Amino acid sequence: SRSSAGGSVVVTTGKGQATSSGDLRLRTADSGVRGASGQLSLSTGSTSYGNSGTISLSTGDANTGSGGRISIRVGNSDSGRGGAIQLQAGNTGDYAVPGGPVDIVSGSSAASSSGPV
Repeated sequence: SRSSAGGSVVVTTGKGQATSSGDLRLRTADSGVRGASGQLSLSTGSTSYGNSGTISLSTGDANTGSGGRISIRVGNSDSGRGGAIQLQAGNTGDYAVPGGPVDIVSGSSAASSSGPV
């Protein structure tokens, strides 16, 4: 759209009336014998003026059970190097402000200050 925001895409799984809601799974297929499996990319668009978009991964709250879990895992290798994880904050070209921070914060508890990091 030229003068307003572009369209949105919302994918929602089904709600369970008495039990669990449905799963949502995104994955690429396994490769052939000599190929590589497909890439799964999640990114926001760029902007020439204003802030770029946000990617948010979160789980729902739990009233009586445990809170959800977010797991980030890279693959193993039988003969090559294992997969790598890189967390990188954004750079800035502005001399007056620092680059983006990387924060890892553990959850708090009513009984103690926070969980281990």
